[in-house]
Amino acid sequence: MPEYEFSERAARDLEAAQDWYKSQGGDLARRFTEDVALALHVASERPMSCPAIRGRVRALRCSQFPYRIYFVPFETRIDVLAIYHTARDPENWDAPDRE
Repeated sequence: MPEYEFSERAARDLEAAQDWYKSQGGDLARRFTEDVALALHVASERPMSCPAIRGRVRALRCSQFPYRIYFVPFETRIDVLAIYHTARDPENWDAPDRE
């Protein structure tokens, strides 16, 4: 199974979302993290089943939370580019962070 490499952007996206869900209480942060892990597993097992967005970049929605994961599949790894909230403009997933 391919390993995952997170870009700096994807790592910041994940951490920011986890922090927000932690602030909401309960087990939301844990559930969110598990949902991202499940989506990454699908991406690594069946990357070509995920729609191509631009060039080699593919995307996959989390099943329980409103996030889409943008990634590039390689034979031995998955490069995770961004973890982007679906309420944001999908055309801007690769724009520089403004925050």
